[in-house]
Amino acid sequence: MKEIFKLNIIVDEFNEVRGNKATARMILFHGDVESPYFTGKICNGGVDTQYQPKGEANHLSARYIMEGIDDAGNSCKIFIENNGTDKGDGKLVTKPLILTNSERLKWLEEEELSGKVCNEDGKLVIRIYQDKDTNE
Repeated sequence: MKEIFKLNIIVDEFNEVRGNKATARMILFHGDVESPYFTGKICNGGVDTQYQPKGEANHLSARYIMEGIDDAGNSCKIFIENNGTDKGDGKLVTKPLILTNSERLKWLEEEELSGKVCNEDGKLVIRIYQDKDTNE
C-alpha cells in the first residue's frame, strides 16, 4: 500500500447525544494535509458523524473538503467521504471516496483506497492509502 495523504486533524467542536438505544456524535474539525500529490488544508466545516447502537460497533462517516495545490502547482479542491466501523480493537480502517477538480489528480476518483485513523504523539491523524500499486 502506498500512502496518498496524511491529514493532521484539529478538532473544533464535539457534540454528543446519548439516547436509550444508541449514542450519536458530531465532531467538527479542520487541519492540514501532507502528501507528495497535494499541499493544502482541510477547510473549516469538516464533520465526522458517528452512530453507535448500544452493545454494537461505532459507525462513522466523515466528510470534508481540502483546498490547496496539486503536484503540478495548480489550485484545486478535493472532497473526501470517509466511512468506517470501529470494532473496538484499536484498528479503525475506513473506505474513502474522493472527488476533485484537479485534472492531475482525477485518477484518485477511480482508485481503491483505504484509510486509517490513529493517534500519533497525542495528535489525531488520518492516513489514506492506495490499496493497489497502480500507475496514476
